[in-house]
Amino acid sequence: MIYSIAAITFFISTFILLLIENKAYQKIDTVQNSAGLRLSPRFVGLLVLFFFVFTAEYLPQPLTPTYLGDIHHLSLSQIGQLGSIASLGNVFMALILGGIKGTWDFYSARLLCVVLRF
Repeated sequence: MIYSIAAITFFISTFILLLIENKAYQKIDTVQNSAGLRLSPRFVGLLVLFFFVFTAEYLPQPLTPTYLGDIHHLSLSQIGQLGSIASLGNVFMALILGGIKGTWDFYSARLLCVVLRF
């Protein structure tokens, strides 16, 4: 039953996508030199910063269940419940912060994200 619903949804969405017409776009003839960007120390520093930020954001995801199981001796069901609660918190935070309008509200939302992450 669930596979037939998924297949119907897939075919409907594919049909809707096939109805989309090509959009006219403006061609830009200028060619930009990207060699200067690759050699820029600010750009390289930004890449290094992105590497460390993305590594710090990714590593807790696979390591948290092992830590909770080995150090705090939580069962798999307790670890799963904690993961579900954390995911629901992320969804609610995205819904709350997604409804904020304006420039100053954007900065206050970013500050709220930083405060609530720690």
